[in-house]
Parts: sequence; structure tokens; C-alpha cells
Amino acid sequence: MEIEVKYKGEEGIDLFAHPLLAPFLGPLGETPMSAFYYDTPESGCAQAGFALRLRREGPESVCTVKGGGMQDGVARRVEIEEKADTLEQGVQALLNRPDLPESWREALSGPFQEKARMEFCRLSALFSREGLTVELCRDQGCIRAGGKEAPIDEWELELKKGSEEDFDALRRELEKSLGLKGWEKSKFARAMELLA
Repeated sequence: MEIEVKYKGEEGIDLFAHPLLAPFLGPLGETPMSAFYYDTPESGCAQAGFALRLRREGPESVCTVKGGGMQDGVARRVEIEEKADTLEQGVQALLNRPDLPESWREALSGPFQEKARMEFCRLSALFSREGLTVELCRDQGCIRAGGKEAPIDEWELELKKGSEEDFDALRRELEKSLGLKGWEKSKFARAMELLA
């Protein structure tokens, strides 16, 4: 289960320097990323309630299926991923997973076509405090879908280890101090808006 919250990249806000987070952050890393989203011609993946993605993270490549919902600005999603150099290799590895939801299997039989692509740079650091580990990221780049483009500029906090209650308390304190609200649109949802 992936648990995360996103915020729009607002002018003048630097969460890496925020006093609530900065003392507990590890070293800052920078990773160039590109993501390609696929679906069947009949939109089988979307109808089954998940997204299919092949993402390059620096030298690594990962194939992922993810689906789920939002509540109070926090995304809680089923996310299953496998290292793979190609979409075909990744889909085969995912189909071999016993934890893949049965309702997703039919759509993963393909064929697939690219629906959207994204290019962005991720700055990230791990926040660690009293058993809570959260990845703090800033993503900046571009979404392309249906011959249109939209910018990517967002912050993300993702729970890596610890309780959801502690994660929730941290993000609420952060939101209160900055007047922020969780942004309920994923990159994929924004790409689908470009196709509409």
C-alpha cells in the first residue's frame, strides 16, 4: 500500500528548509525520471481502476500498476512494481505476482498503447524521526498527452516506514504551519485531463 500526500509547488515554499522537516532530513539526491503510461485501446486498465506505468529512474527501469483512492488529500493506493527494461517484460513479471488483484489481470493481457509520457527531475531526501521514515520529494518537469503539455511542479511526502497516524500528524502540522492543502490530482490524472 502506497500512502502519500502531494502539494502544488507554490512560489517561495521550500519544504527541504522547513524547520519541522529540515533537522531530520538525510542528504538530498537528484534523479532524472521519465514515465510512460499505457492502456489497452478499449481503456481496459482505466475501467479496471488502475494505471500501468513504465518509469526510468536514473539508470533503473520499473514497471508499476497502481490503483486506489483519495481521502482528505491523502492517497492510499495499491502499488505493485517489478524491475523491467521493457513494458512486455514488466507486465509478464506483474502477471506472475500472487498479490496482483484478480480484477486487473484481464486488462494486462494487452495489447497496449502509450497514453501519456512525463519527463521530470526529482529532488528527494528521507525524513527520519522516532520510527517514522518519510520520503520528501520535489518533482519538476512536463506532462505530454494527446498533443498537449502541462507543467509538473509538486511536492510529495510518502510514508516509507512507521505508523499512518504519525505520518498524518506530521503532514497536518506541516499544512497548518504553511496554510497548505493536499493536492488530490496525481500526475496520471492530470495527463488524462489533457486527453479529454
